[in-house]
Amino acid sequence: MSAHEIREANTHLIPLLLGPLYKNVTLMRYQKRYFTLLEVSIALCLVAVLVTLMLRFYTEAHLLDSKLDAAKEIVWQRSNTGARLSQVFKEIPEASIATPKVPAFYTKKYPKEDFQSLTFIFDNGIDPSPDFSGPVLGRLALIDQNLCLLIWPIEKDDKRSYRRELLMEGVSSIQYEFFVSDKDSFKWQDQWKSERKDLPSMIKLHIKEKENLLSFAFFLPMKDPEILYKAEK
Repeated sequence: MSAHEIREANTHLIPLLLGPLYKNVTLMRYQKRYFTLLEVSIALCLVAVLVTLMLRFYTEAHLLDSKLDAAKEIVWQRSNTGARLSQVFKEIPEASIATPKVPAFYTKKYPKEDFQSLTFIFDNGIDPSPDFSGPVLGRLALIDQNLCLLIWPIEKDDKRSYRRELLMEGVSSIQYEFFVSDKDSFKWQDQWKSERKDLPSMIKLHIKEKENLLSFAFFLPMKDPEILYKAEK
């Protein structure tokens, strides 16, 4: 009996021996496995939950980044304002001495402005424009809710152009305080008239930025500061 004949005999014999079991094995071998509706629904629900969590995470991360950027911008703006004003006020006394014919330091409320502005002469140092180098006329004013530093050249006519420096945005009010000595006492006053020939030893600025009240204090480097001593009894 040849091998081919033996193989054919086994092929017909195995189904007879196994019977229904052989039929089930054959069906399982060739039958495809499909997902049920319940399994698909569960999978879609899990995917939806994961996508929702990821979107929420990225949204909160984006909002946090936006808040951090806004906070950094505010801190930078305040720091830049304080540094620029400190630089300006530090150069007021020497510039005032160099130009004695021009009122060097005074406050004034202009018709179209809600708050008084501070006008002064200061040394602007070396500037790319020769007109704005050295002693210049400056005015600290609140224009359209923006704290601005306006600068004019001194040796020009009344129709001269000026430069505007934006110091702080979103400012709703500004108040000044000047520290002076009156005989044997010290006091703060909220204005400084142009008739005065002296300068205060300290300046305070109270700036309301949106809902925040900011205060800046600056010393004027006087050559001969007046110091009063009072003996205690």
